[in-house]
Amino acid sequence: MQNFLNKNLIKKTLLILFFIELLSFLSHVFPSLNIVSFFILIIFTLILSIKDLKYGVIIVLVELLISSKGYLFYLEFDENKFPIRIALWGIVMYVWFIQEIYNFIKNKKIDLSQYDKKYIYYLIGLLVFVLCGIVNGFLNNNFKSNIFNDVNAWFYFLLIFPVLKTLSTNENKKLFLNYFLIGTSWTSLKTLFLFYLFTHDFSFLGLVYKWIRDTGVGEITRMQGGFYRIFFQTHIFIILAFFISFNYLLALYKQKTKYHNLYITFFGLSVLFLSVNILNFSRSNWLGILFGFVMYTLIIFWVHGVKNLFYYFKNIFKVLFFSFIIFYLIIEFPLPIGDGNSINMGKALKERTRQIEGEAGASSRWALLPKLTEKIKQSPILGQGFGSTVTYPSSDPRIKNEENPEGNYTTFAFEWGWLDIWIKLGVFGLIIYLTLIFKILFKKFSIKNIKNLFTGTDIIKQSVFIGVLVICIVHIFSPYLNHPLGIGYLIIASLYLNDDVV
Repeated sequence: MQNFLNKNLIKKTLLILFFIELLSFLSHVFPSLNIVSFFILIIFTLILSIKDLKYGVIIVLVELLISSKGYLFYLEFDENKFPIRIALWGIVMYVWFIQEIYNFIKNKKIDLSQYDKKYIYYLIGLLVFVLCGIVNGFLNNNFKSNIFNDVNAWFYFLLIFPVLKTLSTNENKKLFLNYFLIGTSWTSLKTLFLFYLFTHDFSFLGLVYKWIRDTGVGEITRMQGGFYRIFFQTHIFIILAFFISFNYLLALYKQKTKYHNLYITFFGLSVLFLSVNILNFSRSNWLGILFGFVMYTLIIFWVHGVKNLFYYFKNIFKVLFFSFIIFYLIIEFPLPIGDGNSINMGKALKERTRQIEGEAGASSRWALLPKLTEKIKQSPILGQGFGSTVTYPSSDPRIKNEENPEGNYTTFAFEWGWLDIWIKLGVFGLIIYLTLIFKILFKKFSIKNIKNLFTGTDIIKQSVFIGVLVICIVHIFSPYLNHPLGIGYLIIASLYLNDDVV
């Protein structure tokens, strides 16, 4: 098994990410620095993209891995924030478009050889429905600002063109796989570091908390038993990273003498990624991981038999055990003196799994469900376009108060992801999106081809295949596939599943 990890690249990239995070924090403290940092980063990305577009593409994708909403840096106009994510995306798309125009003028034809046509046709179909959703939103007199904020994420799908053009070679796939694991590792380490800070008595926690919330990176919540929930939306990528590292771990298990250091590396990554997936206390993510485990267990039993299930479960329990060891060590770390002894993680986990109806977030989500089904019934075929709103009784204490005792809340962003797409694009828009995902997973569907995939040795394809199924499950309860994170997730998946998969 070939070791694709580039140690020198890993060290340099982690150092760069540390500098960027530090710069983001300082820019939050000193706002003038934020503007300077914003323009330096986009100019740097423009220069790299002109020199070699693949580096611009990598920057855009890595930004997804470390910044949930794209606001690590931003420009502010009349209390509206313009995130660096849009700027980076715009630069890469502009350079790609200019290069395509130049090649067309030079060669007198459009070269589609570097693109996988099985995606492009369905992607074009989806974009047609997106445009119809915009028109439908205006026809239904939805607020213009809601329409814009609702639809802009969908155009992130256009990034698939420069991604497939620049990263489709085996060499570049391995290169980006390094960046993917670096980015997800950095986010994981940042999550654990924040967990350490908030379980100990640091005087600057208020400033850190405000930085995390203002940049949209994530949420930090004190749970039952004195435990802290550290949740980033970008943790969705860490689920995929876990399955990649754990799959490599299983493959190396039988060869750990020959590949001892590599086995330890992927064992450590598996522990890191699983610990963060537990720590974020996201029930949607937990359900997705559980579904992935079940699917993987059934496939291993089907393809390799009972003997391999023994190796599989043995490594699962080892990784799970050391994940909880990490929590214990962080909580009990004696410097500085904190309140670690008062933290009861078991109680927090128990309460989180039991509070399906009583907890504010879960109650609000279930209260929203019947309102969405009513909305769908009003126009199930065409949908009601982008910016369509629903009013429902929220249990969020920030909304339900003395001024609003019923907790009525109106929004165009819905937690139930697939229902959101149905409302905005109609049933045929939903079908074309599901078809696009199906084509990302399958070149030609057959049970034999699926078995051949998991009989073979292509660990990345196996892991990405499971990962796409997982995000489809997570999207039922938490919206990802109508957001740059989920769309970027599918674009990355298309990169590794775009040749002769199944």
